[in-house]
Amino acid sequence: MIDPSSVETLHASAVVTPAGVAALCARSGTGKSTLAAHLDTRGFRAWADDAVVWMPQDESAVTFRAAAGTDRARALAAVFVLDRADAAGAQLEVEVRRVSGAAALTGVLTHAHPCPSDDLARRRSFVASYAHLAATVPVISVRFRPDLRRLSVLGDACERVLASLDRWPRYPRV
Repeated sequence: MIDPSSVETLHASAVVTPAGVAALCARSGTGKSTLAAHLDTRGFRAWADDAVVWMPQDESAVTFRAAAGTDRARALAAVFVLDRADAAGAQLEVEVRRVSGAAALTGVLTHAHPCPSDDLARRRSFVASYAHLAATVPVISVRFRPDLRRLSVLGDACERVLASLDRWPRYPRV
């Protein structure tokens, strides 16, 4: 049974990869669901839409579906942080890079559902959980030009990373 006090939620869609689940985080209207649906047509089965429930676990993190009467956990293989670039500001159509440290923590905290408690201990646990996520799961920044006609270019870039996640080194928990 899952302890509800240890569960966190990212504002994200997610797809299943050979290495586990990849969360696609972004602000509302950026294209999380659109990209997840596009990746689903490429063989990366949709896992979640708009909310990815997860929890820290040892040297990694796991995600699960509480719906449909199952709480079967899967490894959280990566967190993609999607960001629309203005057409003039983007150097490339899609820029993909792994981030770490403060950039990774900021990326995941930006897309965390707010801590539901005024309890100081719970707030500490909340921040510690996201620090654990940023330190143990690859966080990948994806900056792209917002053009639905070029969705396949974004899909190609993300697919290359998704297909190779099982070969990415993990950061040990600090």
